[in-house]
Amino acid sequence: MHAYDKLYLEDAMRNLGGMFDFAVNGASIPMERFHAMFLASEEAVQFGKGNPKYIAGLSGIELAERIIVQAQDSSFLFDSELYVSPSPEYWAGWALAYLQWYTARSFAHLNLSGISAPVLLQSYHPLHEADITKTLDVFLHLLEDSGPRLKKARKLMGLTQEALAEKSGISLRMIRAYEQGSQPLCRAEAETLLALARCLNVPPDYLL
Repeated sequence: MHAYDKLYLEDAMRNLGGMFDFAVNGASIPMERFHAMFLASEEAVQFGKGNPKYIAGLSGIELAERIIVQAQDSSFLFDSELYVSPSPEYWAGWALAYLQWYTARSFAHLNLSGISAPVLLQSYHPLHEADITKTLDVFLHLLEDSGPRLKKARKLMGLTQEALAEKSGISLRMIRAYEQGSQPLCRAEAETLLALARCLNVPPDYLL
């Protein structure tokens, strides 16, 4: 199951590519910085959900401008000029849109798994010359976890199981069961999943 109807995919890829291209080459914002701005924006959430207004109704330039304004960073001046020749940054955004559509994961989830526009940019050579399915083959394995994601997210936050239990209000016994896989988190109540996600600063879908 994909993030939204394939009918919108071409527009989504073109617009996300244009967004990154304009932000980096038109507004002179470093790729890593703009990607962080994008992840923190409402545009990332709505784009990831397949909201037609964001994936097809707004151009790449419009998306970038909205995100820059939201970030309230006046150090970046920009004019509405989109480069005709697709840049490496354009390809990174274009490919990221495809990966998000294919996996139906949020951009925040993909970022936690090591899939981001800056990472894709580093793979521009030679992947941009290949079919997009080659990029999919290269990066899809990053979503395959060797163990429960709860444990990985907890360790990234520097929390012990006991600390997470106290912070989230979820019993230590249940947290151990979730991490060991004896109790699947996908069967947990929504309140439990949200409490853990908030404590670990990750999107809820990352833990499933």
